Formats: sequence, C-alpha cells, structure tokens
Amino acid sequence: MLEPIPDSRIEHGMPDFAIAPPLHIRGQPSMVIRSVDQAADFVRRSQMTERTPAILGRLENVRSPRDAQHARKELRAWLAEEQLLLVPPDPI
Repeated sequence: MLEPIPDSRIEHGMPDFAIAPPLHIRGQPSMVIRSVDQAADFVRRSQMTERTPAILGRLENVRSPRDAQHARKELRAWLAEEQLLLVPPDPI
C-alpha cells in the first residue's frame, strides 16, 4: 500500500506519495526514485519523448495512493521502453 511519505514536502496542499517499490535508474547508481515528487523531477530533467508530457501530467496530478500506484506503473513502463530502468537483482 502506498502512503504519504512521513515529513514529506507539501506542494499545492497535497502530500508527496511514496513510489513502492522504488525505481532504480540505469547508469545512475545513486538515482533511486522513491516518491512521486522525485519521479516528476526526474521526468522534467529527462529528454522529451512523445509520452513524456502525459507521464509528467499523471505524476503532477497524483492526489491519492491509488493515483500514485497508477502513475508508478506508467513511469516504470516508460523507463523500461527508454532503457532507463535498472532492475536490481533479487536478494538470495
């Protein structure tokens, strides 16, 4: 279940929801997207593609844990298409 991140930054009166499980970005080992805010910032800094505006819009309009879950799925699919998604190995 996605819940607001404790002590999160409040923007436009809405909490920043967690991205769970986090998304790891290929080529940037320290870049792990753990929140909707981080995801939106990453998309804004990324090279624009045909789908980028829709993904960014979805992230910017998250208002509930359910919205966050749907936005995460769309973001994950886009990251995979752009070969930006690093899938960490399963723990042994």
